[in-house]
Amino acid sequence: SKQLKGHDQWVVSLAYKNETLASLDVAGLLILWKDFVQTKQLCVGATGASVLLSEKWLITGGDAMVKVFDLLSLTCRQSFKAHELQIIKVDAAFDEEGEGFTIASMGGDRRTLLWRV
Repeated sequence: SKQLKGHDQWVVSLAYKNETLASLDVAGLLILWKDFVQTKQLCVGATGASVLLSEKWLITGGDAMVKVFDLLSLTCRQSFKAHELQIIKVDAAFDEEGEGFTIASMGGDRRTLLWRV
């Protein structure tokens, strides 16, 4: 086993895809890891709750916001208020071509919502 060090706060979500690991802590710090080495850091919000990786996209949920980042450049492509309270979890279903997708978000406001992106 390996121990990865990089967060000062507790980690609330992990995603792993194609040898890339994304870890998101409660303070909203996202770290990308490749071969157990830290490659990039990004602050995605005041609080973090959930992270998802695909071939092209990085999706985060925290505060009441959902954010969609281009995985290579880490450019935020879309950001929207999804809930009245903290987001608890995000997930997504991707089209076969990998371009469009639907995000599901669950929040502390006791709602589960679907978003077409």
